[in-house]
Amino acid sequence: MDSTIRRTPRRLALALLVSIAAFALASAAGPSIERAPAAQAKSGVLKGWPTTKGLAVEFMRLLKRQDKPGLRRYLDPAFLIQRGDGSFLDRKRYLRNPPVVHAFRLRGIVGTHNQDVRVVRYEAKTDQIIDGSKVPGVWIPRLSTFKRTNGAWRLVAHANFLPPPAERASGTGRSTARATVAGARSGVLRGWPSRRRLATEFLRLLQAKDKPGLRRFLDPAFLLQRGDGSYLKKRRYIQDPSLVDGFKVRRATATHNGDVRVLRFEAKTDQIVNGNKVPGVWIPRLSTFKRTNGAWRLISHANFLPPPTS
Repeated sequence: MDSTIRRTPRRLALALLVSIAAFALASAAGPSIERAPAAQAKSGVLKGWPTTKGLAVEFMRLLKRQDKPGLRRYLDPAFLIQRGDGSFLDRKRYLRNPPVVHAFRLRGIVGTHNQDVRVVRYEAKTDQIIDGSKVPGVWIPRLSTFKRTNGAWRLVAHANFLPPPAERASGTGRSTARATVAGARSGVLRGWPSRRRLATEFLRLLQAKDKPGLRRFLDPAFLLQRGDGSYLKKRRYIQDPSLVDGFKVRRATATHNGDVRVLRFEAKTDQIVNGNKVPGVWIPRLSTFKRTNGAWRLISHANFLPPPTS
C-alpha cells in the first residue's frame, strides 16, 4: 500500500514529461515553426559603410531599373547635377525626367572620406539616353559627393563630364573680388557666406598663391576631377596648385541641406593648369562644401572642359 502511494508521484511526473515532449514535437512539425520572411531592403538606401564601388554603382543601377522611388530616397534634398554641356538640374527637375540607362560599366574608381562625407570619382561607359540624345559610348569621368543622413548615404552632388579629348578622337577679365578682411584667416569662411563668396574663394586663394589658406579651405576628403579625365586628392593638389592670374564668375546657383551646400557656377579665368593655358571662355564648375567646426570647407570640385557652344 505504502509503495503504491510512493510510486504514484513518480508516474505522474513521468507522464507529464512525456506530454511536454509530445507537445514540443507536434509544435515543431506544425506550421508555427515557419518564420515570416525578412522585409527586403528598400532600393536607394545604402547603410553601414558601402564599398566605393557600391556607392558609384547605385546611381547607375537605379537609373537602369527606372526606379523613381529608389531615386527619391537616394538623392539628397540638396542634390545638384552639372553636365559638361553647361546644363544643370536640381533634385526636383531631375526626377521629372531622369536619363534612360540600358547598360553601364565602371572603372578607375577612387574615393576619399571625412566622417559623414564621401567623395567618389570614376569613369563610366554607358548605353544611355539624356534628354532624347544618345550619350557617346566611351569612357567619361564623373564625380559624386555623398552625405550620410539618418544612417543612410545620399547623393548630394554629381558632375557628369563630356568625353575627354583623347576619347573624342577614338575673353578673360580680372577679378573684382574684394580683398580678404584684415585680421581674418584666409580660407576660413564662417556664418552663411553668399553664393558668390563660396564660388570665388577657391579662385581667390589660387590667385593669391595662398597655400596655407588652401590647406585650411580644402577638406581632408577633397577630390578634384577635371574634364580631361585627370583627378587629384588634397595632398597632391596642394603640391602643385593651378596658377590663376585673373577670373570672373557668373550664374551661381546653390542648394543646401543642413551643413552641406552645393554650388554650380561658370568661371572665365586667366589660368595655367599643368603648364597648359586654360581657354579664356565661360566654363561650368560644380563645388560641394561641408561646414566643419563652424567653417565651410571645399569637399569636391568638378572643373569641366569648355562646352561645345563656348
